[in-house]
Amino acid sequence: MNLLVDIGNTRTKYIYHDKNKESLVKVIDNSCLTDRWISDNFKGVTKCLLSNVKHKALTEMFDVWSKRNKTRLIVVTSEQQKFGVTTNYDVPEALGVDRWLALIGANSLFPDENVLIIDSGTATTVDVLKSGGLHLGGWILPGISVMTDSIVNATSNVKAQYNKVTSLSFGSNTADAVNNASLAATLGLIEQAISLCDSSRIKLERIIITGGAAESIIDASLHGAIHVPNLVFEGLKKFSS
Repeated sequence: MNLLVDIGNTRTKYIYHDKNKESLVKVIDNSCLTDRWISDNFKGVTKCLLSNVKHKALTEMFDVWSKRNKTRLIVVTSEQQKFGVTTNYDVPEALGVDRWLALIGANSLFPDENVLIIDSGTATTVDVLKSGGLHLGGWILPGISVMTDSIVNATSNVKAQYNKVTSLSFGSNTADAVNNASLAATLGLIEQAISLCDSSRIKLERIIITGGAAESIIDASLHGAIHVPNLVFEGLKKFSS
């Protein structure tokens, strides 16, 4: 049985995957991941595919667990080329592994299309993947909730908490003004990416949105984007064969 694990900034998602069968996605806060929890919950795993954006200690925890249980552990890292995807990043290893796996996943799902990938979580990332698997690069913006938190923490008179916004409007109170502005900034980022693709004569055939804030972006977007909830896992599956 294969275990696919995606360790994000604050939460870890995982699925079981064998051949054409896979489980539903499960989620746990990173703070709850312990050696005991991993041992109790991941029994019978023969291979573990691990993506980890930044938490070295958690990778080490999985390494100890895998050796103790004779489980093959594959820690995925970003490369210049893999599974038909090539990145233009100056230092390929510096490309976030979550972005790298999203690129591989998008290429696996839509191999013959020019694709714009938006992943909205703690950060909102935008990446352009050309037909044939060439990654042209992308942008990184603070995520919608992070933007809201940042202005609250940086000012003394702005009082607001992050709330999901599904229909963009002008706020009639401070909380709504901040939350709507954070979504508007994210939508503006996407509009600029589409515009730059147009001016660069890259005809986008697919806009993919993934990540925790994907639904808010799709609800407010006018570009017919599709929601692929677990794009990173689509990338991880390529490593499980």
